[in-house]
Amino acid sequence: MKIVILSVFLLTPLMAIAQIAIQSHYNGKQLLYQEQVDTLNNCKTRITYYPGGQKQSVQVRHYPSSEVNDTSFYTNGETASYRHYKNGILSGRAFGNYKTGRLAYERFYANGYKAGTWKEFDEDGLLKTEEIFNQGTTAWDSNDDNAVVKVYNHGKLAYITTLSEGKTTDERVINKQETREIKNGLLPLGKRIFVQNCASCHRMDKDVVGPKLQGVVQKRSTKWLKQMIINGDALKESGDKDAIDLYQQWHQIAHPHFERLSPKELAALIQYIKKQKG
Repeated sequence: MKIVILSVFLLTPLMAIAQIAIQSHYNGKQLLYQEQVDTLNNCKTRITYYPGGQKQSVQVRHYPSSEVNDTSFYTNGETASYRHYKNGILSGRAFGNYKTGRLAYERFYANGYKAGTWKEFDEDGLLKTEEIFNQGTTAWDSNDDNAVVKVYNHGKLAYITTLSEGKTTDERVINKQETREIKNGLLPLGKRIFVQNCASCHRMDKDVVGPKLQGVVQKRSTKWLKQMIINGDALKESGDKDAIDLYQQWHQIAHPHFERLSPKELAALIQYIKKQKG
């Protein structure tokens, strides 16, 4: 890997603007990433590239406000995800797209809390879930949600669940047939958990917002899978090479935490993934 540092000074009638560019290359040839410091706008831009030369991500850091705009892209140029941070905390609207460019999910954050209505869609654009948060009650990085969750089947509202600290306290069936399909046969426990929590980012046979899961049970141990699902950040911070490599490869997007899953639910989810053939 070769790193090149370039300094460019642009003179204007009022001041000299220093733009410092840093470049790194694969094997000294293909561009890996580049950084540019813009002293006029008080920001630093970092752009990473796929081995094929396509743009992988763009991160813009503003100073001294410590605001960060983080955008990742698929190899076809479509936006994969977008996030905005203030002082290291997610803020405003975050979203992820399918490789086709169609919206996969959108989430909102305000004043350090999850906010508004979070939505997930299938690849046909039909609603899968809506999660309506109680204002100022669920921290931005917590999975102990205080919210009302609407669950859809093929775009039709099936049932509504109330969550308190991440646990179900009430459930109201709206459409018996759709609920029956979700809970009693078409979507057994493991698949239901996957659809509600994982399918917006993962497919078995292709990369979406996150990597495809085909073959993951052959590559990783059950213990590793449980740790990644429950708290991928802790696994990464422990120095686990696979977790670190995945974090770097997938645009430094942190894997959501699912501590709220019971041992039974976690086992059912992993068993469902094991049974899939892609």
